[in-house]
Amino acid sequence: LPPVLIGLLLNILDGLSYGIILFPNVGIFSNLGPAGLSMFYISCIVSQLVYTFGGSGFPCSIGSEMIEITPFIHTIALNILHKLSPSHNSNNIPQELQDKILATTVVATAISCILTGLTFFILGKFRLGQLIGFFPRHILIGCIGGVGYFLIMTGFEVTSKLPNNIHYNLETLKLLFSGLYFVRWSLAVLVTVLLILLQKFNKVLSKSAIFLPCYFILIFLLFHLLVLIIPSWSLSKSRELGFVFDIDTSTNNSSWYSFYSLYKFSKVDWLLILQELPTMLALTFFGILHVPINIPALAVSTKNDEIDIDKELIGHGVSNILSGCLGSVQNYLVYSNSLLFIRSGAESKLPSFLLAVGTVIIMFIGPVLIKFIPVCVVGALIFLLGYELMIESLIDSYGRLSKFEYTTVIIIVFTMGIWDFVYGIIIGILLACISFVVDNARRNPITHIYSGVIAKSTVFRNQLFKKFLRNVGDQIYLMKLEGNIFFGTIGAIEEEIRARFEVSPSESGFSSSSLSKIDTYPSIRYLILDFKNILSIDYTAAEGFTRIKNLVKKHNAYLIISSISNDSQIYRSLNDVGLLCNNEEFDGCKPVQLFDNLNSALEWCENEFLSSYYKFRQKKLLNLISPIISAINPMLSMADNSSFIGSPRQTNLFKAATQTISEEFKINNQIMKELTSVYPLSLIMSTFYGLSSKPESFWIKLLPYLRKERIPRNTIVYTNEGKENNEGFMFIIESGLIKVNHSFAQGTIDETFLPKTCLGNLGVSSPIHENDEIFELLDRKYQIITSSDCVVWRINFNDLLKLKKIKSEEGIIGVEIINELLEVQMKIFFERFENVTAYALISS
Repeated sequence: LPPVLIGLLLNILDGLSYGIILFPNVGIFSNLGPAGLSMFYISCIVSQLVYTFGGSGFPCSIGSEMIEITPFIHTIALNILHKLSPSHNSNNIPQELQDKILATTVVATAISCILTGLTFFILGKFRLGQLIGFFPRHILIGCIGGVGYFLIMTGFEVTSKLPNNIHYNLETLKLLFSGLYFVRWSLAVLVTVLLILLQKFNKVLSKSAIFLPCYFILIFLLFHLLVLIIPSWSLSKSRELGFVFDIDTSTNNSSWYSFYSLYKFSKVDWLLILQELPTMLALTFFGILHVPINIPALAVSTKNDEIDIDKELIGHGVSNILSGCLGSVQNYLVYSNSLLFIRSGAESKLPSFLLAVGTVIIMFIGPVLIKFIPVCVVGALIFLLGYELMIESLIDSYGRLSKFEYTTVIIIVFTMGIWDFVYGIIIGILLACISFVVDNARRNPITHIYSGVIAKSTVFRNQLFKKFLRNVGDQIYLMKLEGNIFFGTIGAIEEEIRARFEVSPSESGFSSSSLSKIDTYPSIRYLILDFKNILSIDYTAAEGFTRIKNLVKKHNAYLIISSISNDSQIYRSLNDVGLLCNNEEFDGCKPVQLFDNLNSALEWCENEFLSSYYKFRQKKLLNLISPIISAINPMLSMADNSSFIGSPRQTNLFKAATQTISEEFKINNQIMKELTSVYPLSLIMSTFYGLSSKPESFWIKLLPYLRKERIPRNTIVYTNEGKENNEGFMFIIESGLIKVNHSFAQGTIDETFLPKTCLGNLGVSSPIHENDEIFELLDRKYQIITSSDCVVWRINFNDLLKLKKIKSEEGIIGVEIINELLEVQMKIFFERFENVTAYALISS
């Protein structure tokens, strides 16, 4: 019983606070207070029964009318009044026209309720409840403040009894502070201020659940006690002076069902209802935001983890559709009232059902009870609710929101209060869009920038080529992008790329006189844009990439886009703006290259550099600079070949190639000079260059233990999936390609091994010396497989056992060769580990 009494008291107070003000307190609507109260109770009863009998996961909750609908209903009512009676005074309208205005208004109200219910139901039925949560929170906070502002202004209208609505002018201000107008509203404000002070300075009272109802009951009793005590004062005089509500009980308006007489469908202006559809949609939009706020909050407070938002939406849809069909207004599950109801002892469906029955009884008694309600009590309730909403919106949010968001809240509050609620929501949504664009535009879409010195493919090359690629690596420019690339962020990408290309002569380190007219200042040859972390690209951004393509072509460079597939939406967006069209070749390659992963893009760039290197190498004329320059680019050679003139990147490429060729020829010439008839010693020396400092005379002892093998394409050379036939080995690759596939839980990474490189695992668990374990086979999850027909030179573990018996005239023993091989193997292993790890980090 106690929770039922508390629930009834809350419903009565809510009905008095915003049921009576459902319609505007002006003209022909001023007598609709009882109708609004009856519609409030019907909405409460319907929602209470729906939530109790399966419509909600909280059977002990309280359903009530949405307070936020009041300003929207006022807007609809006043719009209909002004459109149907533009030339009549609001207090002097023919009865026929009055019936038409009132019928159109109440029907529009009921239709808006049904529309809200259908929206709730559809969202829940198709399990779209989570979409509501994407609505910006600060826009909702602004709307809450707008409702609070509206309630405070409505409180002044209800309590002051002004002849017209409040207008923001000097005349209305003077009227508010004159005579009885001032006394009436100031009395309600005094009651509100006293309540706020008691709650602020007495923590016990502020935390008490029954303090608020008891306070207003005490004000009600005190008012009637004063009426009894003061001889010259009576209820009838109080009604005349506007201190107590006054309604005509001699008409049918005194019954709870009297508002149904307003539903005269033959007089409804349906076209006018259609014109009010935007306001109804705004009301629906604002109304559906309650569920994702109230339901999770109540679930946390009651420790109920089995709440389904979509089920709650369906329940709200059913209750609102039924309420609209019964001629009433929108309703929802009230968090604060439900929490108080549950904490006061409601633990089953019975208290909720009894609350609905009790509300029916209160409704049956009729609006006649309004004749005994002091205006200051209702006014104080309205002022208190408006004050709390304004505090929540403007005070509590200060410091928690950004400056832009807080400014948005203020704009929404005063737009709704002074201008119009629908416009307030529209402005709020527009500001949210602007905020989204500004915030995302400020977020740099460029996450990392790497040169080719840092960003390398997982292709394993010999040390000479690695050194060459490292020397020309600055000509590769990798830019990793992320997020949604749109018109607000594409500018930052273009600006960064343009700045990298258009470097001044002093910044580039080259004098302007030595630069060609075609390639002005830039040193970038390959611009790689990695799209792996890009979520979407809009049309404007796609056009921006077309401008980047034109800039790159202007400087005779290549635009490479990695991590993009032909069936993706991003690919279609780029293709739609012509980025992939008019892709004429220059230097034998298309200026725009697409790859499905970053590794392939980096490998392609490295291969292009090596292709240029091979052009140098074929000339074999290291002492003649001019012919080599002509082989690379005839435009760069002078008529007399007396000097070299080229761009920074061509100069860089020439120097790196010259140095590499010189080192390679030096190695080969030394081998040919000393041991012209020995093979594959030249292969060993080229492969081990940079990994071992041992001379040819040291490695020649290894040749008898190397076995030449031809391995067909797609042959699995090694796998850790089975130990049989996995004897320790090392390959020296003479020709062909071999891939190593690393499998991880997060994905796979492939390494590619080229000629003049080596790989394998020589270590095994078997000892080389008796009872000694020198090294063990590395147990790693990978496969070694040939990508093409290969020719390799192989040394196995069993051959190592034979090597230990070697003792040459030069003093070289087999163990030294074994140790040197292990050292080479470990250097290769750590280099591979570094390459794979670096690529994994860069490509993430």
